Amino acid sequence: MFQMVCSPASEEKLHTMHDKSLGFTHAIPKSGYNLYNGEAKLYGGINMDNEGINVAGSIDYLAVHVESGDFVMFPDSLLAKGNVGEDQEKQLAPLISHK
Repeated sequence: MFQMVCSPASEEKLHTMHDKSLGFTHAIPKSGYNLYNGEAKLYGGINMDNEGINVAGSIDYLAVHVESGDFVMFPDSLLAKGNVGEDQEKQLAPLISHK
């Protein structure tokens, strides 16, 4: 599932987590990971345990920047309670000129 959510795939060794499950922690490089086929960019750290795949960090999607201590990742979506959210002014599509 991790590879379906983020790219590139990462090879992490499983170890016993705080909840006694097998899991891993992974630091995302400063350049971030493409998320959901490149539609968004993910920054921070990844943790997998009995609660699933969680990220503490930030996501940039279109003109929105969101920070959270607990993004819950799913193959086609995510769930989070954001700490910081910023909507930036950005042109997302070319302007159409009517002559």
